[in-house]
Order: sequence, then structure tokens, then C-alpha cells
Amino acid sequence: LPCVPPQTVWRGVTKDLSAEFSPGTHVIWWAFSSCTCALPVLENNMYLGSEGERILFSVEAINGRTIQAHSHFVTEDEILLLPGTRMEVQSQFSSAAGLHIVHL
Repeated sequence: LPCVPPQTVWRGVTKDLSAEFSPGTHVIWWAFSSCTCALPVLENNMYLGSEGERILFSVEAINGRTIQAHSHFVTEDEILLLPGTRMEVQSQFSSAAGLHIVHL
């Protein structure tokens, strides 16, 4: 899979995991993690939606892989983070009822 240049990618999760992401801590995502460069994709309730408890990850990805050529959803501009991706929590912000934003 082609490596993409370092860039900010986004991942939405439809539950509140914010307590697990305190600024300054390191996290390792052990699974393949699907992210996007296109924020409008996250409006879909399947990824983040607009209501309920949810978390939006802003990830400064340095080794993401584009799978756009292999995806059924080519407009999602999907970037895959590989298993074992290690990141440091930079900051956290609760911007609206139920929405938590974590910068990794």
C-alpha cells in the first residue's frame, strides 16, 4: 500500500473514550485503524454523526497508507494506520454536548 506524506487524518468513534486520552500520555493502537482526510465523511452516523456521545480523533499521521484505490468508498479518501501505531495525546477538548475532540 502506498505511504502518504505526513498529514492530519480524522477518525470518529460513536462512544465516549475521552477518559482514556489524558494529555501527555502515549497510546498504541494495536489494530488497523481506518481514518479519513475528508471531514464531511464523518457526518455519516456510521462514523461520527451529530448526536450522542462520540469522540473525534485528530491524528498527525506520519506513516499512513492510502487504500483509496482498493476501497468500495473511493470518496472517503481513506487512510489506514497500521497496527502498533504509537501516538502521544497532545490535547483534548469537549466542543459540544457529547462531542470530545482528541489531538494525537
